[in-house]
Amino acid sequence: PDPPPPPSPPPSYPPLTPEYEGCERKIDFVLVLDESGSMGSVQHEVKAFAHEITHAFEISEDMAKFAVVTFESDAKLQTYLTSDKTKIANAIDTLQAGGATSISDGLNAAGRALAASNGCDDTCFHSNDGMCDDGGEDAVFDLCDHGTDCADCGTRADLAVDHTRPDALPIALLLGDGVQTVDGDDTTAIAAAERLKAHGVILFTWGFGSIDQATLTAMATQPAEDHSFFVPSFHEIRSHLFKLVNDTCHVEVSPPPPSPPPSPP
Repeated sequence: PDPPPPPSPPPSYPPLTPEYEGCERKIDFVLVLDESGSMGSVQHEVKAFAHEITHAFEISEDMAKFAVVTFESDAKLQTYLTSDKTKIANAIDTLQAGGATSISDGLNAAGRALAASNGCDDTCFHSNDGMCDDGGEDAVFDLCDHGTDCADCGTRADLAVDHTRPDALPIALLLGDGVQTVDGDDTTAIAAAERLKAHGVILFTWGFGSIDQATLTAMATQPAEDHSFFVPSFHEIRSHLFKLVNDTCHVEVSPPPPSPPPSPP
């Protein structure tokens, strides 16, 4: 018999031109990538685009770290915040289109990536039913998020570690093409975005296709014109990579409001 064909080489990505490179800023950056069924036709382009974004930043323990969340009917935190470029690249390459769309799940997972955790909160509806439901290693079902069914799954070691840095700028980037179709509707997605922003996360929302532009704008950090971006097709969004990376790298953070004066004696 003929020998088996050699394995396919890993995908190659176009090199970045110099103006995209070298954003030197201490950022904790979460990519929140839609992998619902409607993304199938641009799945490979989205992977390449996500790689290009990470390549535009100086990734190190002292500069940018990345986490990767993918979402369809449910969300998966593919890697926690890390400066390991191989882990980041492998997490992006897990993208596999299929399923419905739960933007809120994706944003909630981004929040977990950017928040300290004690590893356990047991908020899963199926918690303590005798079966591990959090989709992690040795789980029976993928019904809940990591850290929400510790009664049955035990404490997830990765969740017991604070992967964030108090002096790093927390940023999440949502990239998607459609409205929320499960776990509620677009109002649910907006509510999840509000919770994320309330914790100080700067949320960029970049959309294309059938995503609702009003929802995209409502989810983004204000002013929306600096943090939200819509074009009809993904090919057009790629053509604006420099603008998007530049906006992210140079985002301005409003100073906190002044403390109230002390009460008179």
